[in-house]
Amino acid sequence: MKKSLPLTSLLLLSLCFYSSFSLSKQTSFKTMQENGKTKFTYKWSDHKQRQQKISFALDSQQLNNAFSRFRDYNPDVALRHVEVGILRGLPALQDKNAQAKLIKRPNEIVLNFTGNDQAAINKLRRATMLLKRQSEQAYYNKAFYHEYKDSFGKQGIKADHVRFTTESMSMLTPIAQHIFENYKNLPTREIVNYLLSFVQTIPYQDLEDRHTTHGAGFSPPNRLLLENRGDCDSKSVLMLGILRNLFPNLGLIMVYLPNHALIGIQIPYQKGDEKIEVEGTQYVLAEPTGPALLPVANIAEQSQIYIGAKSYSIESIPTKNSLMRRKG
Repeated sequence: MKKSLPLTSLLLLSLCFYSSFSLSKQTSFKTMQENGKTKFTYKWSDHKQRQQKISFALDSQQLNNAFSRFRDYNPDVALRHVEVGILRGLPALQDKNAQAKLIKRPNEIVLNFTGNDQAAINKLRRATMLLKRQSEQAYYNKAFYHEYKDSFGKQGIKADHVRFTTESMSMLTPIAQHIFENYKNLPTREIVNYLLSFVQTIPYQDLEDRHTTHGAGFSPPNRLLLENRGDCDSKSVLMLGILRNLFPNLGLIMVYLPNHALIGIQIPYQKGDEKIEVEGTQYVLAEPTGPALLPVANIAEQSQIYIGAKSYSIESIPTKNSLMRRKG
């Protein structure tokens, strides 16, 4: 009896939305190496055409080495990882009453089960399916991917944006410190708008359809800063990582629309704000993508359509308190 074991289908965000608002403009970007740190200096025009700037220094070793295991998703590599996991674990599962033979085919793994006891064969099949599942999860964890279900219930895998956000927090602390030291007396909404315009003016990385490129294009925060470019999910993760440093226990969410991503922030909302409710909590929406200069609570027209139709899914960013409890 043969059992086909295809890997979970790949589902990744596609192209990001543009908007009819004025386009962002980064007027200056410079980096400099100094005493083991990389100093970044930016200048840009915000959504009110005010000239803004920011300067910070990040640890060069951390900046260059963070997320070194992350690669664009490769189905062949994932399949090989699962194959090796099954081959290593299978001998301990077999006995004289039930055996399994692994047959590798293009894009799938097939197992042929034989034996003289049907109950033993069924038991082996269940154990092998669990082994296959564990091997998949081990690969996803190692490669910074995870399983994901979109607003239509379609399941696949994507970059683990929540994990990238939380594991970037230490590296991004100097950015948050600069903002806090210089703008701590401003209302929260103004601080968010300052940060939002900074991220929006980082040049937008034009991507091909990720359904055909297997997710090529997502840039972790360190890569985004070094390359000075990013797409919608990359910029959203960067902004969420900085926000989590600034506001340790503020509600933050990643919002996934068809072909796009934006964020939600638990700040006091005003009349006319674009927002969504999640489990009784209101989150004001923001579009980090650019190049449109959209202040917080303003989103692209296409985003409005999907939000209005409730065609979105969300992932919550853990608070610092919850992260500390996990470590404890």
